[in-house]
Amino acid sequence: MKKFNVAGITFKMKTIPSLLTARPSGAVKFIAEPNNEKDKNAVGIWWDGAQIGYVPVASGLQKVCADKGVGIIAGYKYHHPDWKELGIPKWNDQHIGQLKSIEVGVDVEAKIESPVIGGRYMRVTQLLGYFNTGGTCDSLIRWAFGKGNTFEEYKEALDETAIAGTDMHNSIEEYFVDSKEVSLSHLPNGWDNFVNKYEPEFCYGEERFRDNELMVTGQPDFVGYINHKGRRVLAVLDWKSGKRTQLKHRIQTAIYAKNTIWQGEKPEAAVVVYFGSDAKQGFSVSIVDIESIENYYLAVKHLKELMRLTNAPVNESKYL
Repeated sequence: MKKFNVAGITFKMKTIPSLLTARPSGAVKFIAEPNNEKDKNAVGIWWDGAQIGYVPVASGLQKVCADKGVGIIAGYKYHHPDWKELGIPKWNDQHIGQLKSIEVGVDVEAKIESPVIGGRYMRVTQLLGYFNTGGTCDSLIRWAFGKGNTFEEYKEALDETAIAGTDMHNSIEEYFVDSKEVSLSHLPNGWDNFVNKYEPEFCYGEERFRDNELMVTGQPDFVGYINHKGRRVLAVLDWKSGKRTQLKHRIQTAIYAKNTIWQGEKPEAAVVVYFGSDAKQGFSVSIVDIESIENYYLAVKHLKELMRLTNAPVNESKYL
């Protein structure tokens, strides 16, 4: 990752006073400005819905940033005019004074690392099991009570749900792999509507990746091209049999997208497709853009570090 300080941030602070006391974190967007009168190669940097400056010319990273489209806040510094009297560094990270500089990082590598020799990887779904994105288990308990009066009845319903999900995944995989020669009766309700709207073009699926930073592994259901905002974009899709959007599914698919590359191209979207939706079309989608992909990935990095620091118990027998 290459890092640099945002250029022109002092000027932007005059028009965006809230920046003076901001504590920036997460992802930033890079937006090329080919019509910029001063520099046709200019690339603006946007954070939290506002432009905070530019990629500096001297960094030599304008084209890289424009191509990547997304980066991440790597650090920032505050400054107080009376820093000597206060006995603090000239540039501090204790939020004393006003924000003066923001450091941004951009990933200059366009490759997926080879697995660590001898490394053991936790499944993405197993890792997210340590992160209760719903806050409580009320919905699961309610579902369980609705499926039976005993644990055995609940377990049977859970197994049936898992089998139905597997059957759905297999039928969709067969649809793409076998050149669409599969009975529509085997596909989920709403499949035709989904295909007509997004026109999915399959590149590959169910190929395992290993993330050496998180030490997790997973298998995206679908990597390919879809219609999105009037364009054909590379996307990672994950099929779910459910009615409502869940944060853990968005995070899971974002991690898949972070670890995906196809012919040198990175995905622009991570999409969770829910079949079983109450929507008239028979399906619903939850789309994670490239900025949110970076933010979700960063959040999981913090989760993994928390687990390490607290020595959280894990079931390593399920590692791959």
